[in-house]
Amino acid sequence: MNPTASKAIFGIGIILAAAAFISIYVASVAQQSQNSQGTATSTSNAATQGQSKATAAASLSSTTATQSSNTSNRAISSINIVQGSAAQQVKVYYQPTPAQVTSGSKVTWTNNDIAPHTATASDFSFDTGIIAVGSSGSAVVKGKGNLSYRCTIHPWMTSTLQISGSDQSNNSQSPASNVTSVANTTSHQVSITAPRVNDTNLKVTEVISGLKMPTTMAFLGPDDFLLLLKGGTVVRVTNGTMASTPLLNVSVGSGITQGMLGIVLSNYSLPDNGRYVFLYYTEVLNNQTGSQLQGQGEGEGEQQQNNQTGMKTLENRVYRYEFVNGSLINPKLLLQLPAKEGYMDNGGYSKIGPDNNLYMSVGAITASAVSDVQTLTQNFINGTPVDGRAGILRIMQNGNPVLDKEGHGLLGDSHPLNLYYGYGLKDSFGIDFDPISGKLWDAEPGRIIDDEINLIEPGFNGGFEALQGPSVYVPAAVADLVNFNGSGKYYDPQFVWNQKVVPVGLKFLTTSKLGEKYENDLFVGSFLNGKIYHFDLNEARDGLVVPSSFIYNQMATWNSTGAEDITFGEGFGGISSLNVGPDGYLYVVSFTNGKIYKIMPS
Repeated sequence: MNPTASKAIFGIGIILAAAAFISIYVASVAQQSQNSQGTATSTSNAATQGQSKATAAASLSSTTATQSSNTSNRAISSINIVQGSAAQQVKVYYQPTPAQVTSGSKVTWTNNDIAPHTATASDFSFDTGIIAVGSSGSAVVKGKGNLSYRCTIHPWMTSTLQISGSDQSNNSQSPASNVTSVANTTSHQVSITAPRVNDTNLKVTEVISGLKMPTTMAFLGPDDFLLLLKGGTVVRVTNGTMASTPLLNVSVGSGITQGMLGIVLSNYSLPDNGRYVFLYYTEVLNNQTGSQLQGQGEGEGEQQQNNQTGMKTLENRVYRYEFVNGSLINPKLLLQLPAKEGYMDNGGYSKIGPDNNLYMSVGAITASAVSDVQTLTQNFINGTPVDGRAGILRIMQNGNPVLDKEGHGLLGDSHPLNLYYGYGLKDSFGIDFDPISGKLWDAEPGRIIDDEINLIEPGFNGGFEALQGPSVYVPAAVADLVNFNGSGKYYDPQFVWNQKVVPVGLKFLTTSKLGEKYENDLFVGSFLNGKIYHFDLNEARDGLVVPSSFIYNQMATWNSTGAEDITFGEGFGGISSLNVGPDGYLYVVSFTNGKIYKIMPS
């Protein structure tokens, strides 16, 4: 990809983001009392946005369930993705639904929304890949009976196909371990395959299956780990078997990136061979009063009262538990951070650093494509005071800020600014420390385009929301970023995916168990395409070794020339985290497959 093409892609992203901003702002003003599941918007409101193409799509969004049923009484081959779907402004995301189709037929989805989408079967028997705004994607549908599907970028967008006719291959009943479809889209092909790695000296085995939305894990010992389920549960898995009774079950937010999100175990030993366990989750607080919140920990935060609107009161919270004799006990609240019902970008990925302090990512807490709260750490020059969002925070294991010898934080002395290690980040589903240099790296999904890998130096500013991707395309933006009196410094990303992959689970492989050539290398999973990417670091350990075909370290599309050089494995479904076990092997948590895989020598 040449620089001109790169600029074009970036420019398209800016236009899309602007359109998203306008659309969602208009809708949010009209629907401030609407809950996070979304209520159908009147077609007259949608029509006033003045987009002739959107008008037809918006009229579909008000179609009643009865009308949908009537539409689906005959087999169809065309389905519309309704305007407002990404922002949860409609009840019906795919129209018609349920849709009656014939087994073996080619079904086409047309995207009338302002954001990219997919149509992906729950059993992965078909996948359109990314359908760009105003474009169409197709897939051959096989099987018989009802089959649910969703958008992998926006999982709340669900629908059902009613498949009739015979299917000799019976692929719809096959697990994801078979190649089940190849779907043509406007830019690439997507094959749903068994999980595999490209190195024939390695193999993929299944550790456990049947999990409901697993997010991440932490090892207690060999074949023994704690597992987080997004719905608010912590369970223990031993020798591939999940305990029948959860260790913890709390009420959490149900937004796309909310829930039970982060876990890390301390290296310290407690009496009775216990350990500290740090948990990050989006807690529902409606039943707690201000007096109950006081004294629970050393963190600070505000509790909003939304009883009059029926909305849940939420906070992203960091707790320290003690794991003693197989139980999680004595919770201590360390941090209270912003959250809002239905909002994206909540972060939560956590790690103990070489300094034995706790690091965690906190997202920008955005409404899909726009932040209704605009703070200084989001690079709004005249923004509101810092409130803990949009960065990577660092605290001691007792919850206190990490300060220098004079008692100062990296960016400032006020709370919570004194907690920041880096800022200007939209979100992160993966942070880890280089075992050789001790430096922190993160994986950050961009807005619509430009997902990033960043090297997080102390005081790092990633540029969000003013800038994403390399600054070479918008060099003037750097001078206008918030720098906290020179304490913060902007750094370009080390790598960029122009076409979204939603990078997750960034992990350094600290052992040679998979081969010496992988030791201390960087691995990153993808939620969107189920691939694992592998990167060597340069000799100075301050950059990645990438194919020379990638201009400014950018990969234009999933299938760009050179992509195969950094693709380690694929077919893992929507990955949510990568982990290294005590056995030295790489473990993959698949959110959409509900499984954990282990990569080991064959």
